[in-house]
Amino acid sequence: MCRVLVVIVLLMCSACTTTSFDRAASAPRYPAYEGTVEVLYEFPPPDTYKVLGVVLISGARYTRQSAMTDDLLATAAKNGANAVVMQGAIVQPDDQDPRTRLAGTAIRVGE
Repeated sequence: MCRVLVVIVLLMCSACTTTSFDRAASAPRYPAYEGTVEVLYEFPPPDTYKVLGVVLISGARYTRQSAMTDDLLATAAKNGANAVVMQGAIVQPDDQDPRTRLAGTAIRVGE
């Protein structure tokens, strides 16, 4: 019974994320992107993309990275991005900040 309760609590925590999108001042507005958002780890060549903004996801201590990545990509797509350049690895919580964090730059490639 105790194991079941622990699993339920962990599952509930894994769904607790906060999402923010900080649009770049000069970013054009695009309709939501309905395709698959590409995950990049470095920027494409200059003049082949437009920066739309930064997506920041934070979650509880036990939030799964896959859930955070899915939220990040969905937020980027909602704001017109067809790719996200990840800003490093997931930041794990510590004693100073109990939240897990993940960030990426939302971009529109080929426009």
